[in-house]
Amino acid sequence: MEVTVEEKGTYDRNLNITIPAERVSALWDRELGRLGQNVRLPGFRPGKVPRKVLEQRFGGQVAAGVAEDLFKATYFEALTQKGLKPIDMPRLTLGRVVRGETFSYTAAIQVFPDRQPEGYKDMPLQRPRVEISDGDVDQVVERIRSSNTVFHAEEGRRAANGDQVLMDFEGRVAGELFPGGSAKDYALTLGSGHFIPGFESQLEGIGPGEERNVEVTFPGNYHNKDLAGKPAVFSCTVKQVRRPELPALDDTLAEKAGVKEGGFEKLRSEIRVQLEKQAQGIVERQLKKQILDQLLTRNRFELPSQLVDRELDALMERAKGEKPEAERTPQWEESLREKLRSAAEDRVILGFTISVVARTEAVEVDEASVESYLDDMGAQFGEHAAQMKSFIKGNKERMEEIRGAVLEKKVMDWIVDHGQVTDLPRTFADLVKDQEHGPLPAGCRPPPPPRGGGLFSLPIPGGGDFLFARVDFLEPNGPGGNPTWDATVRENWFRYCKASFETPCGQPGGVPADRHGIQ
Repeated sequence: MEVTVEEKGTYDRNLNITIPAERVSALWDRELGRLGQNVRLPGFRPGKVPRKVLEQRFGGQVAAGVAEDLFKATYFEALTQKGLKPIDMPRLTLGRVVRGETFSYTAAIQVFPDRQPEGYKDMPLQRPRVEISDGDVDQVVERIRSSNTVFHAEEGRRAANGDQVLMDFEGRVAGELFPGGSAKDYALTLGSGHFIPGFESQLEGIGPGEERNVEVTFPGNYHNKDLAGKPAVFSCTVKQVRRPELPALDDTLAEKAGVKEGGFEKLRSEIRVQLEKQAQGIVERQLKKQILDQLLTRNRFELPSQLVDRELDALMERAKGEKPEAERTPQWEESLREKLRSAAEDRVILGFTISVVARTEAVEVDEASVESYLDDMGAQFGEHAAQMKSFIKGNKERMEEIRGAVLEKKVMDWIVDHGQVTDLPRTFADLVKDQEHGPLPAGCRPPPPPRGGGLFSLPIPGGGDFLFARVDFLEPNGPGGNPTWDATVRENWFRYCKASFETPCGQPGGVPADRHGIQ
C-alpha cells in the first residue's frame, strides 16, 4: 500500500492511498464468489451462474463492496503510518474499482493542532484569603430569624413597612381585568419587594376594612409582554394588618432552621461551615476565571474549522432547546450562530489547552476524584444523595461530562500549585461583592418544574450561582401571575431561610407567609 499526504492548509490534509492490484483482485474474487453462492437467476442452478454473467449483472454492486472493504481495511492503517489524528470522519473521493488494477482513493481530513500551550506555568494569580467572622455568622442568623417572623393581626393597626397585610385585589389595565391580576386572601409583607415597584409603598398607612386604589406601571422588561410598560390600577381591600414578631435566638429557632440536635450553638456552627464552603467556592471560581482569561490571552491561534463548527452546533442545539419552535426562523438561527461563534472559539481553545496541559503534566482523573465530585453533588440533595448518584452513574453521557469537569478542576489545581500566587486578605462581605453578578443570558433560565414538585435548580437572588431545591408546588401568584416557589433548599445556608427566588420569568416570586415551607 502506498500512502502520501498533501498539506492543503494549516490543518487540512489529503491522504492519498493506492492499493496494489493483487489485493484488489483477491477481494473482487471473494465478493463475486460469495455473490455467486447466494444469487438466484432464471435458467441457472444455484451456485452455477457463470462468472461473466455475474459481472455483467452485479459488477457495480461488487465494485462498491470492494471499495468499502478496502477503505475500512486501509484508512486507519494509513493514519497510523503517517501519524495523523483526524478530527472527524473523512470526505472521500474514490477511484474506479477494476479487477487486476490498482485502486486509489483520497481522504480529505482535518487534523488536531500540534502545539504546546503557553503561559500556564508560573502564572501570576491573586487568591483571596477569607476568615469567617462571628459577624458573618450573625448576619445569617438574622436572616434565619427574619425568615421565621410570625405575624399577628391587630385591630385598628395602620400598615407600616415590615407589616403584613391580608387582602383581596383586582388589577385592571385600561379599565379591563387581566389574567393573573386578581387574588383573594393574599398575604403581602410590605417592603418585601414581591410585587412590582411602587405597589407595596402605596399600602402603607392603610387599616383593616379599608379600600385603596394602587396605581403602578409595569416595568418595560416585565415577563408578560402584554403588560410590559403599561399603567395599571389595583383595587385593594385589606382584611387584616399583621404586626411582625421576630423569634428568640434560642434552640427553638435552630429546630425551625432544620437543626434537630445541638441547639442554637450547633446552628451557628453549621452556618460557619457552610459559609466557609461558600467562600472556598467563590475563591475557586475567581482563580479559575483568572486562569482561563490568561490562557485565552496567551493561546490565541488559528483553529480547525471542524472543531469550531462542532462546538457551534452544540451551542446552537442548546439554544434551540430554549426557544419555542415557532420562533426559530432561519434569520434567527443565522444571527445567533454568528453571535455564538466567538464563544465557540474560546471553548475550543480552552478545551484543547486544558487537555494538552493534562497530558503534558500527567494530570489524570482517578475514580476516587470522581466519587468525591459525586459526593459533593449529592450533598445538595440531602437524603436523596444516593438516588442522585445512582441516576448519574447510569447515564454514560453525564458521567463523561463529570469526568471532564474533574479533569478541568485538577488542571486548575495544578496551575495554582505551580503558579506565582499572591494571597489577598478579604472579608466575606467583600468577597461576595467581588463576584460578577450579571443577569443570566437570555433564554438560559430554567423552565418551571411540573406542578407536584421535583428536584430542581434555582438561581440565587442577586447572583449567578445555582442551588438545588425540592420544589413542592409552583403556582401563579401576585400581579401578572408571578410564579411562587415552595421549596426546601438543599445547599449552603440558604436551606435555613424562607426566601424569595427569581422565577423563570425573570420577576421576583414571593413566598406567602402562610404557605412557606422552606425549612
